[in-house]
Amino acid sequence: MGMKWQTRIGNNFIRSTLHLIAPNIYCVSARRAADANKTADLMSSQLALLRMDTHSQSRVVTAVTMICQMLFWYQGHTGALYMLGGCNVSGCHLFETQSHGSTGKMPFTSSGSGGLAGFGIVLAGWHDRNQGGGIGQAINFDQ
Repeated sequence: MGMKWQTRIGNNFIRSTLHLIAPNIYCVSARRAADANKTADLMSSQLALLRMDTHSQSRVVTAVTMICQMLFWYQGHTGALYMLGGCNVSGCHLFETQSHGSTGKMPFTSSGSGGLAGFGIVLAGWHDRNQGGGIGQAINFDQ
């Protein structure tokens, strides 16, 4: 997971928005920084309690479900967007959630002011790794 997201007020840098919400799960948040940070902190603490209760690693889909349920409850008024990624027993996952609670699982994603340019760069070198080449060959930036 890579990021180039920062929260800014004018030209003043405020805070990076990459959150570790479980030992195996990261999320990048956008839009309203306070809402996004508090939601990520809440999900992190809830996943920690769940890990203590189940004595097992957190699953990415569990984190996505928890975030989506909370965002749906507030009907988009929190103004937080997330890209959530991690690896667990069922493999590696990347999800994108919207502020109203909808979500999508994607092989790659891009968001923010440079989102379309980011998609263009990735799509120019993208090929399906199931066609051969392995995971390390999924995106070729040597063009």
